[in-house]
Amino acid sequence: GTIPPGGSSTLTLTYNVTAGPGTTINFCSTVANKDDCNLRNNQCCRDVIVGAGKCDLMCRKILPNPLVSGEEATVTIVVANTGTGTCSGPTVVYELGAEGLDFVSASGTGWICVGPECTYPGSIPAGGSVYVNFTYMVYAKPGEEVKNCVVVKNPNDTNPENNQCCAYAPVVGRCDL
Repeated sequence: GTIPPGGSSTLTLTYNVTAGPGTTINFCSTVANKDDCNLRNNQCCRDVIVGAGKCDLMCRKILPNPLVSGEEATVTIVVANTGTGTCSGPTVVYELGAEGLDFVSASGTGWICVGPECTYPGSIPAGGSVYVNFTYMVYAKPGEEVKNCVVVKNPNDTNPENNQCCAYAPVVGRCDL
């Protein structure tokens, strides 16, 4: 198109940044037009420093399906960093309570658990995940369904909207003749 004298036109470019945090990128753009009479001002450059990225934790629960009334069940909580930057610790996972289940214990490599609350003091890199297991005694009756939820918290998390995860499972009984 035509740009009138004193006018302008805007072009927006989107890039996938692959440089690491702290890297300086020298961005330069050049314009050209066959009718341009001053070629000395056709390039502009700017140094841009790549930021550290964003921490975005989410959780997922892996619940035995079905649960067996009167037996223990181990629930695995996967805490994943879906962000572009490292999530520095601490990360805390705590159980919201579930009708039909009694908390027994919690453990995981690198986790410090006190009751139904576990803390991971380390960092979780972008794309990385850590696991913690919660064990419950199932007291719900056969035929019932149990809903179990946990919340994940980290002070650096930029998206707390995906920090609660729940799982549902039916309860069955064992035949004992």
